[in-house]
Amino acid sequence: MNLQDFRCIGVSLLVAVGSVSLGLSAAEPTVAQGANTAELKTVDAVIQRFVEAIGGETAVRKLTQRTTKGSLELQQQGVSVELKVESKAPNKRLTTIILPGGAGELATGFDGTAAWRSIPVQGVVDLTGDEARSTKEESNFWEVVDFKSAYSKLELKGITKVAGAECYLIEATPAGGKTQKVYFSKQNGLIVRRDSEAPTLTGSMAPTETYFEDYRTVDGMKMAFKMRRTLPEDFAFTFVTSEVNHATPIADSRFKKPETK
Repeated sequence: MNLQDFRCIGVSLLVAVGSVSLGLSAAEPTVAQGANTAELKTVDAVIQRFVEAIGGETAVRKLTQRTTKGSLELQQQGVSVELKVESKAPNKRLTTIILPGGAGELATGFDGTAAWRSIPVQGVVDLTGDEARSTKEESNFWEVVDFKSAYSKLELKGITKVAGAECYLIEATPAGGKTQKVYFSKQNGLIVRRDSEAPTLTGSMAPTETYFEDYRTVDGMKMAFKMRRTLPEDFAFTFVTSEVNHATPIADSRFKKPETK
């Protein structure tokens, strides 16, 4: 699964399990200053190394659609669900969670213009405000090679540690959005963690942390096959990818909001 495919799954799971907690008590990494200043690279250098680490811009842009399948494990709740993400360049995406026990499917989509969500029993709703903005941002198919255009401000803050390993920390701020923290491994250049905010059921935004692990190369592009996300009040889940398909065509109609019956 690609990075942006994962960023909006949290709010869908909150809907699925009925969680609306807002607090978060994760430890904040300490950024080294002073003595480490000489080691810091420029934003351009860190991002360029990341692009090269995942296969290079040419290889990434050759891919124009992706279907990712896997399983979501909610450890605290003892729940496992199937998940499928269909995405298409430049900015279309459909995330579908298959609920257990035949309870139906929970879907969140962006058709390039409008964002929507389909919830069993409740029906289809248009997303607005922060939810719509967040969904739009996350639908950028080539975001991993479009950092400069995807964010209005990028700032290298220093060197910090994630799970004991040194990382370059870049603060990335999209136009009209909240600043995100992106951690790039100093050893291999890959993104290992991303701190951002996701909308809750009450319409407010809550902080989240996402960890990217088990990178593998598929069709010339390296992507994380295991991702862990923490959400408010110790709510957490793990996504493990089982299949990535870049060949099967995806019709634009897949991303359109379903008609209300």
